[in-house]
Amino acid sequence: MGVATTLGIVVAFMISVLGSIPVAADNDVPLVDSAIDESHSVEAVHEAAGMFSSRYRSMIDEIISYQTNPSYQRAESRRQEMETASAAIAGKFKELEVTLRSKLAGLLGD
Repeated sequence: MGVATTLGIVVAFMISVLGSIPVAADNDVPLVDSAIDESHSVEAVHEAAGMFSSRYRSMIDEIISYQTNPSYQRAESRRQEMETASAAIAGKFKELEVTLRSKLAGLLGD
């Protein structure tokens, strides 16, 4: 039971983090703003995998676009967006740490 709960927390965390990574405006990859289901269902794992794949493709496409159409202003704007998103993601990592530490303490009976 403890492993399933932890898996659900990690999958929800992945979906939350991947959903908060900004993508180029012309992509149809939505940001995740709603509450995340912390279940360990197959659907949740598939959702996380799909989000990872779409974010990864979007970022590669964006890198390619800078090669074909270089723009310092666009690159600087994008850097600032990613910097803001990374600050928010750092907070999510801290929350995950606290959650996993409390679950571990509960499993160990501390």
